[in-house]
Amino acid sequence: MKNLKILVIEDDSLFAAKINHFLTSTYNEVTIVDDVARGAHFVTSLKPDCIILDNKLPRTDGVEVIDFYRELSPNSKIILMSGNYTVEDIAIAIQKKVNYIFEKSEITQDLLIKVIEELMSAENLSINSMVTKLKKLFVNSKKTVNKNTVVLLDDDEMFVAKLKSIISQKFNLEIISYSNEEEFYKNILEIKPKLIFLDYLLPNTNALEIVKTLKKINLPSKIILISAQNNPEVVLQLNTLGIDGYLVKDENWEYKITENYTELLKV
Repeated sequence: MKNLKILVIEDDSLFAAKINHFLTSTYNEVTIVDDVARGAHFVTSLKPDCIILDNKLPRTDGVEVIDFYRELSPNSKIILMSGNYTVEDIAIAIQKKVNYIFEKSEITQDLLIKVIEELMSAENLSINSMVTKLKKLFVNSKKTVNKNTVVLLDDDEMFVAKLKSIISQKFNLEIISYSNEEEFYKNILEIKPKLIFLDYLLPNTNALEIVKTLKKINLPSKIILISAQNNPEVVLQLNTLGIDGYLVKDENWEYKITENYTELLKV
């Protein structure tokens, strides 16, 4: 048995029993509670190594108590799980730096144990010729970011113009935009921006492939995905790669930029 303290907050008794069975074969201290108030009590008293938090709980959503639990136990890793995510749920979870996000249907004993073990050992859960080339260039350059620069990769000219205007006026940052991945790859290592806004769908590739490449070369820039897609599965997949935010191109996107990403955009 491994000496880890695991706290599971789940109001579905059958699913809680299933998770308990998965965990108790490996870990010697597993606590199950069914609401956020009791969860807060045990977060405070146990200081668990890992909190497994259901997103849909009585009277509140799991994403709403992440910051509170982090204040109570700053070193606890937090795994969020749900059987029915919205894109907004996932975007909030990414913003709040949840350590891992599960769809309940995908959880198996082996996968759950693997994720916990990797979180505890601080391994990177996120994760061709282009990668190799970039990596060779990058190891010879400084890994510090350019704090005054934001890079935008998006082929939607109207959106690019609006985003540039917001960022330059409200945050006094330099914005460099590209409409294709070729030019983006040629310049990204030299620029090393503090933040990259990355469109999900591009003419010859998608954000998934680009994020994989950037993570493999250890580029220190923060990454925010932007997309018109309202697809939770896509966001879940991207989150496993370690993105820092997800912005849906809806009628509220301009408000969300200043409301949710001010800290990332501050010089």
